[in-house]
Amino acid sequence: MKRSAILTATLLSALGLTYVGCTQDFNQFEPTGGTGGLGGGASSSSTMSGPGGMGGMGGVGGMGGVGGVGGVGGVGGMGGSGGMGGMPCQNPGDCPADTACRDWSCVQGMCEANDAPDGMGLPDPTNGDCKDLECDGMGGEREVVDEGDTPPGDGNPCTDSACVNGMPMHVPNTGDPCQGGVCNDAGMCVACIADGDCMGENPTCLPDNTCISCSDGVMNGDETAVDCGGKCGLCPGETCAANGDCKSAFCVDAVCCETACTGTCQACNVAGNLGTCVSTPKGTEDANGAVACTMTMACDGNGACKLKGGEKCNQNSDCISNMCMGSGANKTCAP
Repeated sequence: MKRSAILTATLLSALGLTYVGCTQDFNQFEPTGGTGGLGGGASSSSTMSGPGGMGGMGGVGGMGGVGGVGGVGGVGGMGGSGGMGGMPCQNPGDCPADTACRDWSCVQGMCEANDAPDGMGLPDPTNGDCKDLECDGMGGEREVVDEGDTPPGDGNPCTDSACVNGMPMHVPNTGDPCQGGVCNDAGMCVACIADGDCMGENPTCLPDNTCISCSDGVMNGDETAVDCGGKCGLCPGETCAANGDCKSAFCVDAVCCETACTGTCQACNVAGNLGTCVSTPKGTEDANGAVACTMTMACDGNGACKLKGGEKCNQNSDCISNMCMGSGANKTCAP
């Protein structure tokens, strides 16, 4: 108000006029806002938190000026932010109970937490669950995977205890030997899972995990007779071209034979005895025997090679007919 009067007098003086007015200082009547209240107590990060203090009350607005227009009341001050209160103590017993990952102590009258380092191991509460406990570095605990914490065995020789992606399992020991056979991929003990698991001649492991062979004494698989035919090779008496065609590995007289049948006057293709080595019929020749029986000689039907009828002889046993006829140098075998 005083500043306005002085400005007015100055303008009038410049115009050659004289200003007569009140020079009372009305600043003393202008309203002034009150002082804001103080905030609550300060916070402490190293001590246990408590409730914050109350914010202060706003100041009272100032009075309006006397004789003039009333001044506007001042705005009250903002309340201070509440501070975090600490937990006071006189001894550690006044503080919270210790945990596996956090210890409490009483320091200068305030409770102070001391956290175990991140990753510090804790006792395993459950053995065999593929899990373990450790501290998280912030006073808490966390569960972690432990591949070495395998479950107990299930008594099955065809499974092993293991942790698979953090889960306890019993996994098959495929291919491991077991009583009576070998372990399959289902954790069961079976006779075989491959041909090499079977015994005998030319063995085969069938889809049902059982073994057959060409020497098991049973006609099975693709056999056409007991232990021959199919993958076992041709049976005795069947037509062959080479030894390898036959189960016996003897191809004699164009048929599979039970034996090598190399004796003189023996054959494997005799009618009624195909595949069996027997004496050739009486009077037949044998060019393939250990000693050729041809020309003047022929088989006697008992596996011996003797003179044919009409051939010169010395005694009866020289002849197929078992009769050496005549006398002197003119003896001959009877027909």
